[in-house]
Amino acid sequence: MGRKVQKERKRVACLYKRVSSARQVMEGDSLQVQERKLRAYAEVHDLEPIVVADEGITGSSIDKRPGIQRVMEMIQAGEITDLVVSKLDRLGRNVREGLEIVEHCVSHGVEIHCLQESINTRSSTGKLFITIILALAEWERATTQERVSEAMADRKARGLKCGGYEPYGFCAIDGVLEPVEEEQQVVRLIHRHKRKGKSANKIAELLNKKGIPTKKNRLWRARQILNVLRYNTA
Repeated sequence: MGRKVQKERKRVACLYKRVSSARQVMEGDSLQVQERKLRAYAEVHDLEPIVVADEGITGSSIDKRPGIQRVMEMIQAGEITDLVVSKLDRLGRNVREGLEIVEHCVSHGVEIHCLQESINTRSSTGKLFITIILALAEWERATTQERVSEAMADRKARGLKCGGYEPYGFCAIDGVLEPVEEEQQVVRLIHRHKRKGKSANKIAELLNKKGIPTKKNRLWRARQILNVLRYNTA
């Protein structure tokens, strides 16, 4: 009698999506768009999908994101074989958090797939690339934080109030100003328009037409654009 052929276990993938309203407006990268891309990837690679989302979570650490907490629990329990994300920065807001999730996946035999970067942790090269990308993201965050510290020192030198002040592009976490990636994308957009010669009034008008709000969820004015340019150097 021939041996029974053992049926290969079906690969189950967690499709993790996270987005804020600012990113949705700027990139069209809504939760629905992300899910469509993630599901298409899962279908091509014969992965059974389980969708998990963190909606409107901005500048929050892992322990404040219920979706990623659920992902970590699924990895721990052996419920999934793969984790698929649209971009690597969807996992964590800094290198430490990103690597924590990567290491958790690797230690439990879960492969990570990043659509935009076209890399996964199946190979040692893929793991290296993920580490490098996370490190570069952290370097950019630290550089931005240095710039805002210099800007705050300038604000203090000019006799302006600093206490409790959160420049656009940042939020206070445990008393420390941390870059908010979704707002930083708007900052970069403002700088691009400025380099093209557009006035502060024109930039404000463009942002308002796109439906991108200020930190206080109001319409942009020229003065606010000038403040962004002052405290967020390109």
